Parts: sequence; C-alpha cells; structure tokens
Amino acid sequence: MLPSKITFTDWIQLSQRFFLTRWMQLPGVYALAHFPTEVPSGKADPFIREVIYYGESQNPLGIRLRNFIHSANTGKHAHSAGRFYHDIFREVKDFLYVAASHQRFSRL
Repeated sequence: MLPSKITFTDWIQLSQRFFLTRWMQLPGVYALAHFPTEVPSGKADPFIREVIYYGESQNPLGIRLRNFIHSANTGKHAHSAGRFYHDIFREVKDFLYVAASHQRFSRL
C-alpha cells in the first residue's frame, strides 16, 4: 500500500506521457490505471479501484515507462509488469493512464 503523503500529477493517457516532461526526467513512483469511460480530473488519487499497477524507479520515470510500454506491446523482457500486461491485454490500451510523483518510498 502506498503512503498517503505522496502527491501525484493529474492522470495522463500513457501515450501522452511526454506532457509530464519534468516528471519523466526524475526517479520516483507512478501509478497506472484503466479509465475506459471517464478520467477523473485534478490530482490523481492513487487509492481508487481503477489503479492496476504501482511502480517505483531509481532511474528516470520516462525510461521505466518506455520499458513498460515496450514489454506491454511485445511481451519481451524490459519490464515484468509490462510483460504481465501483455499476457492479459496484448498491447497498451488507449484507456491506460499514468500519474507520477518524484517522491520515492525511501524518502517517506
């Protein structure tokens, strides 16, 4: 379970993650969620039921998310959760969203 004091960005469609430029260049934590109909507005609440994965990276988040996308689309090894996502969904879906924080669990 995530500590409640982590503040996340708004939900952004994973394919549009470049809009999180500042966040993608830093290590931190991220949440992935499926929103097939309506995306919540405002800062992401990481405790909602639509969240399917939490991740933490010591490397820039942009690199880690690129690895997730590669594995989710191909099933190849770059990110274990991405490979699991591929096994279920076969590719990254348009309704997959990301929210990020440059705070890390080790800093809390």
